[in-house]
Amino acid sequence: MRLGCLLPLISVVLVVGGAQGFYTVFSNRKPVEVSIQDFLKQVPDAKWIKVTGGQLDTIHAVYNAGITQKSEAREIYVPVVAPGSDSSSEPIKLLLLTKDPQLVKFINDGNKLDESLSEEQALEFMLKNVDKLRPARDVQGLVQFGIDSNDKRRRKIADLYKNLADDAVILEDGKKPDIAQASFFLFGGLALGGVLALRSFKKSSPPPLPPAASPQTGGSSGS
Repeated sequence: MRLGCLLPLISVVLVVGGAQGFYTVFSNRKPVEVSIQDFLKQVPDAKWIKVTGGQLDTIHAVYNAGITQKSEAREIYVPVVAPGSDSSSEPIKLLLLTKDPQLVKFINDGNKLDESLSEEQALEFMLKNVDKLRPARDVQGLVQFGIDSNDKRRRKIADLYKNLADDAVILEDGKKPDIAQASFFLFGGLALGGVLALRSFKKSSPPPLPPAASPQTGGSSGS
């Protein structure tokens, strides 16, 4: 794609992202707190939420492998479930997208285990990390929606979680409304759009007309 075509697209994306950011800031003054049981009954409309009383089902966590299937995870999607529930069969309504170092390391270490590992070694690993298997945790963050929502990635997640609910929410761990970022995106996009519009106007303007020739004065008269 040529740069001339890319810049207007960047301008639009920045403006839309900034406008969405302002909407999130002013419509979510504080996080809406809801229990995991109430969340599973009715997904709230708020975009900044805190879900209490849930558990992280790290056994069923997934991540984007990136370029190669052997790439290590940098962030993981973890089902947030009610105590005693089974996310392998019951509908999943909440996925936490987190970069928590301990949880990410646990997933990466688990993926490195050789298939030929003995049952005793596998059991030793699980016992060593029992606190990370299904930890109880309140989670808080921003719901992915609009321009932040990646439809292609969501379809991949739905392929991995066959029981992902249609109204499932992806919650970005610890993220909160950011008016500074929204301002940068919105006004940066408007400024870029203004510059592009001015350049386009100058290119489309007709060139100035040449100056009119001054009229000739009459010749000198002979005597």
